This record gives sequence, C-alpha cells and structure tokens, in this order.
Amino acid sequence: MLYQGNNLYLKRLESNILQLVFASAKGVNVYDSATLAELASAIQIIKQKNATGLIISSDCPAFIAGADITEFLAKFKQPEPVLKQWLAQICNEFNQLEDLPFPTVSAINGFAYGGGCETLLTTDYRIADQQASIGLPEVKLGIMPGFGGSVRLPRLIGLDNALEMILTGRAIDAKKALQLTLVDAVVSTDKLLLAAIDCIHRAASGDLDWQQKRAAKLQAVPIAGNERQMCLVTHQAKLASLPSQNHPAPHAALRCIEKSLDEKRAEALLNEHAYFSQLVQTPQATALVRVFLHDQAVKKKAKKAHNTGAVGDSILVCGAGIMGSGIAYQALTSGLNVTLFDSQISALKRAEEKIQIQLQKDFKMGRLKPARLTELLAKLAFRSDLNGLPQQDYVIEAIVEQKEAKQNLLKQIAPLVSKQGVLLSNTSSISIGELAQALPNPRQFCGLHFFNPVQKMPLVEIIKQDKATEKTLSKTHQLAKRLAKTPVEINDGAGFLVNRILFAYLNAVHQLFLEGASIEQVDLALSKQFGWPMGPCELLDIIGLDTAASVQSILTKAYPERMPETKINLFKLLSAQQRLGKKTAAGFYQYQADKHGVMQKRNDGYLQQLQNELNIKQQNFSSQQIIDRCLLPFIFEAVYCLQENLVSSVSEVEIAALYGLGFPAFRGGPICYLEQTGIATIINKANKLKPLSAAYQVPPKLTSMAVSQRSFFEEA
Repeated sequence: MLYQGNNLYLKRLESNILQLVFASAKGVNVYDSATLAELASAIQIIKQKNATGLIISSDCPAFIAGADITEFLAKFKQPEPVLKQWLAQICNEFNQLEDLPFPTVSAINGFAYGGGCETLLTTDYRIADQQASIGLPEVKLGIMPGFGGSVRLPRLIGLDNALEMILTGRAIDAKKALQLTLVDAVVSTDKLLLAAIDCIHRAASGDLDWQQKRAAKLQAVPIAGNERQMCLVTHQAKLASLPSQNHPAPHAALRCIEKSLDEKRAEALLNEHAYFSQLVQTPQATALVRVFLHDQAVKKKAKKAHNTGAVGDSILVCGAGIMGSGIAYQALTSGLNVTLFDSQISALKRAEEKIQIQLQKDFKMGRLKPARLTELLAKLAFRSDLNGLPQQDYVIEAIVEQKEAKQNLLKQIAPLVSKQGVLLSNTSSISIGELAQALPNPRQFCGLHFFNPVQKMPLVEIIKQDKATEKTLSKTHQLAKRLAKTPVEINDGAGFLVNRILFAYLNAVHQLFLEGASIEQVDLALSKQFGWPMGPCELLDIIGLDTAASVQSILTKAYPERMPETKINLFKLLSAQQRLGKKTAAGFYQYQADKHGVMQKRNDGYLQQLQNELNIKQQNFSSQQIIDRCLLPFIFEAVYCLQENLVSSVSEVEIAALYGLGFPAFRGGPICYLEQTGIATIINKANKLKPLSAAYQVPPKLTSMAVSQRSFFEEA
C-alpha cells in the first residue's frame, strides 16, 4: 500500500501500474474536505512515482456521487475571493491528475455525478460498466460545475452534446456515454479492472496515442463560424422557458461556456470559478440546495420506517375512477399483482381502456419490452364483485370523497386483508380516525393519499390514526417505496397537510374573485410571476369543482375562523352549473381537444358574466398584491401545521408543498420563501391585510420566531 486514508487509498498493481481507489467507509464516495485532503496527499505520492500508468476506481457500489453538499453550504456563504481560491485549489489537484507524465484511466462502476464526473474527465481514457450513469446535475441545485466540468466536457464530447448535459443536468447511461465518446469502452463490472489495465498497457506501448487525446482537452473548443453560432442559439432557445430571474444557473453556465470556447484550460477554469462563485450566492441556489437536503431527510426517515417485514405482492384497488385506475396502473408497473374492483361495469371498462392505452404508449415509447407487456397484462384483473377473491397483502379504497360511502366499503373489504396485510384509504381530506371507527380491526388501517395524476406525482401522504400499529405504518412505507413514491407521514387532521395548506391558498383565490379579480390576472400572477406550474384556476379545474367544494366544506368545519363559509361560494355555484372543470370540459375555463386530442383551455367569459350577475365590480390587482393575498394564508397554514405537530419537521412541509402541489422549487418551499422574503417583512404584509380575514392573522409560532430571531431551519 502506497497510501492509506479513511476515504481512499493508493496501491501498486502489476507492471508498475498505480491504482487510486475511492473507498469511503460510509459506502458512498463523496467529495468532502477530508476526501479532498486525502486526494491531495495521494497525488503528491503519485507524482513521485515513475509509473506505467494510473487507474482511478472505486471499491463502493458507485464511482463518486459528487460533492458533499451539506458540508459545502458553509463554503457557499463565503466571499467570492475566498470561494475562487477554494475552487482554484481543488482544480489544481485535478489539473495535476490530468498532467501526470503517464497515461491515466477511469474505471467507472455505477454512477458518477458532479465532482465524480469531473474526476473522470481528467483522465485520458474512461471505461464504464454496463450500469454506469454519468452526469453533471449542478444546475438542478441552482449552480454549475465548479471542478472543471464546464471546461473539459465540451472539449471531450463537443459543444452541443456538452451543453445538453450541463444545461439540463440530466445523466446519461453507459450506452449513450459510449456513443458520445464520453467513455471509450463499456464492459461488465467483473471485467472493469482488467479492461483498465489493458488500456494502460496499450497506451504505454504506443498502440494508443494518449498524449494527443490529452492535448485536445487543454486547447480551445474546435468549433467555429456558423456551427458555433447555430449551436449557441439553439440552446438559448431551449432555455427560453426558464426565465433567468428564476433559473439563473443554466443561463450562467451557457454564458460561461461561450466565453471560454476560445480559451485554453487555465483561462477557461478562471471563467468557471467566477460564474460558479456568483451563482452559489443567489437565493435560487440556496433554495434548491435546501430542496435537495429536505428530499434526503424525508427519504432517510422513510427508509428507517420501512425496515421491517416482507413486502407483499398482491393489491386490491377498490374504485375504478381516475384515482383508482391511476393507483392500479402504478401498482401494476411496479410489479404487483393487481385486482381492480368496481361495482359499476361501465367504470371498469373505462379503467381497463385507460390502462391499456397507457401500457401501449409505454410499449411504443420503448419503456416496455414485448415480454414485459405480456407479463404485466397477466398480473392485472378486473372484477365487479368480490366473491371468492383471496385475501390480499394490500387493500385500498379509492372511491368518492364521502365518509359514509367510504366507511361502508371499508367494512365490506376489511375481511379481504391478509393477516400480515394493510387496509388503506385514499381519502384526500376525511379523518382517518373517523373512518377507522367503522372497522372491527383498525390496527391494520391507515391512510395513503395519492395525488392526481398518480403516475406523475411523486408524493404520497401516509396518515396515521391512533390504533394503527407500527407494523401497519412500516408496511405502508414499504408500499410507497415499491410504487416509487416519496412518503410524508402525517398525524390525522382535516385535510391532512397538502390539502390543508392548498385550500388556504385557494380560499384566498376565491375571495379575490368575489372582489372582482379576473381569472387571467390571478393565474398569470401566480404562474408566470411567482412560478407555479399553473395558475390556481386551472388547478381547480383539474381538481374538479365538486371535489373542491367538498374538501372546502370539510376544512371550513375544522378551521371556521381562517377558512370561513362565504355567502357566495363560487365552487358550489360552478358545480351546480355542471362546470366541474376539465372532466366536464368547462369550469373556470372551457376546454376543447386540439388536433392531437390534447385538451386546451380558453376563457369563455363565464366567470366575468357570473361576477356581473352577482353585482361584483371587476377591478385590477397588481401581481404582487395577488401573490401576497394568496401566499400568506398558504405559508401561515404551513406554520400552523408545524405548530400543531401535524408533521415532525420543516423538511416534510417543504417536500409536501413541492412534490404534492408543484410549489416552485427555485423558491425552496413555503418556509424557505418565508425566510428568504424575511419573517419581519411577511408579518408586516400580514398586518396590512389582517382586516380582510383571520387567514392573515400571524401564527403564534411565527411571532415567536420573529422575536427570538430564530430560523425554522435551525429546528430542521
């Protein structure tokens, strides 16, 4: 052994080949300060050796995951000159790897992201196993590559391909990496080291011209004239949907790479350091890094929760509507044996057609092989009665949002749950404790709330009730993982977490209409200006106005002061006119299929006409007025959820808002937005709006935080 650290070691192989091995005791290789210090020590030893070549590899299941973002958050808060010096020091180590007087090879197993990808870019050759995944995801954290990635990648795989990877942050698999010449060979994992050794021998003997290959990475990018301009314009156009004020990272990365095209390595790295140092201090970077940390915290908690018992393979989904068929499809494609039940044969036929269409779409898109499609179809059954059905590992009701109907069905299907199984309700707002009262054995029962559309929305709420066992909750977490969902565990309460904070927001929207706001004003302010994926009116049309009225009624009973019943209820008025939203082709907007069969919205003037009939005078509100009016109740209700211990952490609130509602990630979540705006500023805004309703009354917890000048993230 030539060098032994806690996170990596250096040894000599046959024929005087050196092997630098990343081997974190934690099982995942990351660049933290300790690993970087060990890398610097190992490089000094490597430089002193008259070696045949160097192989960089990993003893962990993956190559290198990237930088330890938790440790580097403190670094990001330092002044620009300090940041640039830190980056220069790291890049100097990487340059020394690239400049070694003998050939170098990266042997890439599993994923290599961020700093891991930048490490392999320093070597002359790269050999990957078949499971390899390589990428520079930094823009997803509001930053850009900082260890030389924006410099080396365009010189290695060409400007267009490099921009596609860097500006999207998407990783590529081994096959794609080989096509792009990002790797030189793909082999099975057991042959990875042998292939790397062979590559060193061929390079050392002169069969491979490693010096020429290396030299290309040190020069300007070989692209000029019209080709260069066309490439840059194309990628600028792709970024047009990402406003630079909300998403500065990809725009900055593009400018940085363009500026460095004619530069050699040293100058290009200085450009990268400058742009990186500016980006890490933007509020968007802080917000997106927090999103990443919250996601890790929630998933870590979920992993602890589902560490007992075997995962079942059978599931009965009761209710063949939009949610039931969506849950059935998700369970089916996750490998479960699925029975979809509905007493209405017509509903079953619609669900079967919908699932078949989606499966065929997956097949045509190459996501399903023929054998897999046949296998899935064999795992799916439809039933209009439950006679003779064997007990199931999971039984979930997903019918209309009515307490009595759900209780009656739950009593009927409870005997179909196996001894080790779980009974679940997909209710979006009805108390799980109240539903449990109808069951002979509530110990096996809890809530599992999916979001529409099920296959796209990553969140599920797991709702506890007093008599549910830990085993029941653990099994439910296991199911969430099997279905590729991120679970947030919530104590029972009206509307749970997501719908409770959502309807604080939607009630504020409702009130704006009663004061004469137009649907265009509100939707544009909250989508285009604030950054929601869609405005609240379009969202209500997707939820369904009948569903919205039902959930609103439940929340009004639970929180009558902050969510009171209004004399005029637009949700109920629209429902009475059968304007239920997208499902009836009319709600706040009217919907019509285009030539591709996609439903497109248009304003048919119905809401303005309704306002006229109700003697509501139209008036204009500024975008900021609309944002404040709608966001403050939303934020305050999130604070109340923390104050009442509905959830156990800020991370769960943030992830619920992000993954369940599409809260704009570059704002970090409602609590991050609160703190970045400033608690004192938010309280001042609320005091001005307080005469409107109790929804603008500052929660006691927030007042306490303001007085003590504490951060919610100190408690996270």
